[in-house]
Amino acid sequence: MSISASYPPAFRRAINNGDQTEIEPALDQDKDIHILVLDLERLDKQILTEACKESGIFRLENHGVPLELTSQLQELSESLLSLSFEEKQELFAAVNSPLSYWGTPALNRSGDAFKRGTQASNVNMVEGFNVPLSSLSKLPVSTCDDGAQHSKLEPFR
Repeated sequence: MSISASYPPAFRRAINNGDQTEIEPALDQDKDIHILVLDLERLDKQILTEACKESGIFRLENHGVPLELTSQLQELSESLLSLSFEEKQELFAAVNSPLSYWGTPALNRSGDAFKRGTQASNVNMVEGFNVPLSSLSKLPVSTCDDGAQHSKLEPFR
């Protein structure tokens, strides 16, 4: 499956603009992105505040969530995000709440949307899912490799 197949149809057309070339990730995450690491055992509130204001993203250490669980959730997330848009729609049809969002406008630090080039370049091509823990049991078991992923989240409710 191509990367663009996971995009909603409207985005596929806007990005490809009639060109069927494959969309490749723009960044090599290991080389191009530095993500701040915050230690929850020695949390500095000023650094947390700055991280939230400046980049809005950071990684947490010493958070108490077992590595095995975070690894399983990472694998599950990767398999979910690699599905086609249509497969994701079908998968989440059982849950009666807005679960996904696509293509938020890219914002600058002042909160204004970037306005450059085509509509596709004005969009931050991110995908997100909001699945309340109370709705996890409504998802088909096929979303989980071993059928037990839902129960692994129970201790963290």
